[in-house]
Amino acid sequence: MEVLDISMYSFKEKILRSKGLVILSLYAKWYKPSKEQIDILKEISKEFDSISIYKIDYNSSKEIKDVLEIVSIPTLIFFKNGKEEFRITGSQTKKQIKLIISALKD
Repeated sequence: MEVLDISMYSFKEKILRSKGLVILSLYAKWYKPSKEQIDILKEISKEFDSISIYKIDYNSSKEIKDVLEIVSIPTLIFFKNGKEEFRITGSQTKKQIKLIISALKD
């Protein structure tokens, strides 16, 4: 699996109607911590085939900022069966993300 780009238009179909665990990363292409977070998510995607991982460029849509109430980037939102289960803002290590995944998969 890989980290896939998603738009606000496909958000409902890909995330809110999903089964299982989904990670959504809100990032900015120009912001180094965001780029590093995406690189970590790419590594994680290779380790967890059952998890879908998407990314949305924070600057691409004002609507996404409002709907998801994003105040800072990078932000990771973890959804389980279409419902938000956990949210964390700021750069996260691979270990931190894996711990969250482990807690939510149970």
